[in-house]
Amino acid sequence: MSFNSQISKVRNKEIGLNQKCSHLRSCALLYAQLREVERSQVIDEIASKTGVNILHNDLNDEELERALNFLIKERNRFLENVTS
Repeated sequence: MSFNSQISKVRNKEIGLNQKCSHLRSCALLYAQLREVERSQVIDEIASKTGVNILHNDLNDEELERALNFLIKERNRFLENVTS
């Protein structure tokens, strides 16, 4: 699945939190692959900048959205730097 497909799954109100957490981790993996770094590095960055450990499956919707927004922002910044 694409990064944008994973985003829509994280924001889908009809699926459970465990699935949303899994899709969020997939977003982190796709972003890590784009940057050519380990997924753990991206997960650490998310935790450091947002206070959200996405390895936990007990995140609430606010935590999911905070981590997701960070990933989206960082990915967009990365893509802007690559294309300029």
